[in-house]
Amino acid sequence: VVIGNQGVLGHANSEYFKMIFGSFEELEGSSRDPLAEAIRAADKHTLPEIFLLCGTHDVLCRENRNIATVLREHGATVDWYEVDGNHTWNLWNDYLPFMLKWIVDVNT
Repeated sequence: VVIGNQGVLGHANSEYFKMIFGSFEELEGSSRDPLAEAIRAADKHTLPEIFLLCGTHDVLCRENRNIATVLREHGATVDWYEVDGNHTWNLWNDYLPFMLKWIVDVNT
């Protein structure tokens, strides 16, 4: 989930974004804002552990790093991984086994 600040909107297809989340002006802090909802869940201690992985060359790396920090500040358990790469299917496919192992380990 990489919503939660206006920097992300600049990287998204704005029409697609509006179709999914509504206008950005109305999104931030609302029940449609994934980051705001995650913060509320973390504050209530109902947020599961979170896995975040991002390529260091991804235009959203800084925003994702900030999301990990904010969630940790609210008591969430966040496993954050920065790996060499970009915002591509190749990167995600390469790390899919790592993520699946993380899911199994967290749930056993």
